[in-house]
Amino acid sequence: HPDPGPRSEPPTILFVGGDHPNKNRGAVVAAFARLCRVNVLPHHLILVGQDARPDAALAEEFPGLDLSRVRRLQSVEDAALAQLYRQADLFVFPSRDEGFGLPVLEAMASGTPVITSTVSSLPEVAGEAALLVDPDDIDGLAAAMERVLCDRSLWETLQQKGLRRAAQFTWQAAAERTARVYAEALQ
Repeated sequence: HPDPGPRSEPPTILFVGGDHPNKNRGAVVAAFARLCRVNVLPHHLILVGQDARPDAALAEEFPGLDLSRVRRLQSVEDAALAQLYRQADLFVFPSRDEGFGLPVLEAMASGTPVITSTVSSLPEVAGEAALLVDPDDIDGLAAAMERVLCDRSLWETLQQKGLRRAAQFTWQAAAERTARVYAEALQ
């Protein structure tokens, strides 16, 4: 549920997903490193999910990355994750392959604007309520992140569209659609 209170201090960008290649965590880190080098945004990056690399390897792989602005959480309980979603200024999820993309809906339902991928199921899940980027275009991802964080009107538009989009995905609606599919299959 969205939190009408203030966002976190320092402001944050959130990514939820492990270091599996399809999750594309590296693109998020690379885009954030690029923002750290060329922009004065005060945001920190929170990475949630399994990641075995030590900080030194992360810094070596992503030149310009300010590790003091990156927080890595290996696992987070549901209540804490919900709070991270609500407090983030932006949720970034440039996955290359998803069965559904539940983190996108979780962020939207929390009132957090979303940038996600143009591939797999993510455009269908996000609809017009998120900015879509090529998951392998680091410059495009960094530009989209900067655009959402610097354009308050766009930020508010994505927040409102996201809340409306997430509200369309209910267990009741899923059950009704499933029942229709079964009924059609039996005919």
